[in-house]
Amino acid sequence: MGRKIRNIKKTILIGAEGKNKTESTYFSNFNDRNSDYRIIMANGNSTDPVRMVGDIIKTMKQRDINTKYGDLIYCVLDVDDSKEKALQISKAIKLASKHNIEIITSNPCFEDWFLCHFTYTTKHFSNNEIIQEIKKYINKYNKGLNVYELIKDKTEIAIVNAKKQRDYHNHLEIDIHLANPSTMVFKIVEALQK
Repeated sequence: MGRKIRNIKKTILIGAEGKNKTESTYFSNFNDRNSDYRIIMANGNSTDPVRMVGDIIKTMKQRDINTKYGDLIYCVLDVDDSKEKALQISKAIKLASKHNIEIITSNPCFEDWFLCHFTYTTKHFSNNEIIQEIKKYINKYNKGLNVYELIKDKTEIAIVNAKKQRDYHNHLEIDIHLANPSTMVFKIVEALQK
């Protein structure tokens, strides 16, 4: 039996936490752009990092998604400013690496990526505090709100600010999964921009 014939467009598969997926709302906007990739969100409502990687692996098999075809596979996780969650993420990284899945963390949460569109900061945040900070720039912000149109023209600023956060924590030799604030979402966005 031969393998399935693939579409010319490559796939970016993204797994995100839970049912209220701010991440899927944001990334769905990129399917409308002229990109070499189509974006698919992995099935599942897991919030445990290892189970999330398992959900992504299942979706990879069901949809014939594989990095050997040039597909990219990401697991997007909130650290929630929790050392326990960071330990869970370390376990997830081990499983993910066996399947060419890249773990993308944000600490405390995905909203740090949104905040990077407006400002660079190294101020430590809880989940609630970062939401309040975003409301200074997006007055009616709430989880799940599609903010893409409000922030898309600031994407390059966000990439620069997110990389500055990463470099700041690297300079202090702080593990990126414990670094607060931090977001590695720029890696997915840069892949989409290529």
